[in-house]
Amino acid sequence: MALPTKAAHECKRPLLDSNGSKNQYWRQITDLAVRKGGPQPLQDEPSLGERILRFLDLGSTAVFAFEGAVVAMDVGHMDLLGCTIIGTIVAIGGGTLRDLILTAGTKGAAPRPFWIDDPIYVYISVLTCVATLFFWPAVRESDWNTDLAVIVAADALGLATFAVVGSINGLSAGIAPSLCVLCGMMTATFGGLMRDVLTFQPVRILHSEKELYASCAMLGSVAYLLSKQFSLPSTWRMAISIFVTCFVRYVAVVYGIRLPTARDVEDMWGLSPISNATSV
Repeated sequence: MALPTKAAHECKRPLLDSNGSKNQYWRQITDLAVRKGGPQPLQDEPSLGERILRFLDLGSTAVFAFEGAVVAMDVGHMDLLGCTIIGTIVAIGGGTLRDLILTAGTKGAAPRPFWIDDPIYVYISVLTCVATLFFWPAVRESDWNTDLAVIVAADALGLATFAVVGSINGLSAGIAPSLCVLCGMMTATFGGLMRDVLTFQPVRILHSEKELYASCAMLGSVAYLLSKQFSLPSTWRMAISIFVTCFVRYVAVVYGIRLPTARDVEDMWGLSPISNATSV
């Protein structure tokens, strides 16, 4: 999610999309687990897949910032500063937390999130939040809302893109594949988790009030890792992962698929609700 750093030239382990012999890196998008210094100039022209992922990454940042600002306006009743902070947290919060975890304990430098070296993510988030505050109320009067199909689709694409970026960062850091799945899910959804906490709402990914969400990002990350196991080209890995995430999210929205809760299990076994049992 940021330009490569000096560590890209010092890291002994090839990055995700190294071809082994030429040892070319997936530049432009991937963050290393170890950061030393600011951005370094690109040595190779980014491929088409890299350019597409970069474009999707920046676009997804704007989509998530917009959604965060809308929640801050409607639920939190916040002012311009509050909407900007909440929207920015939704857009870059998951990736920030990911980077702080992956870089914790590294030698030579304190942990630093991706947007320190590539502040365009902050600029996009802030501008989107400001525009949302001033223009969304007027747009909403023409029967637009966040449940509109185009907004739900954009959110799903953002979810899928962030899951890919998180998976790439996890693999580049050399962590276990299972933790890379968690890394992808964290990048895609933990900004929203922080939004819900700050606006005093039930955390969306921890409740079944709405359709599958974090699970879609996890499945997309799994698809990326499996594609890598089969040595598919990087562009195909990205495309397969994004397709899986978007498809699962689409099915979940259309058919109202949710994860089971304790109440569902009680109904399945014909048991008394937990709330009644604990009140006795």
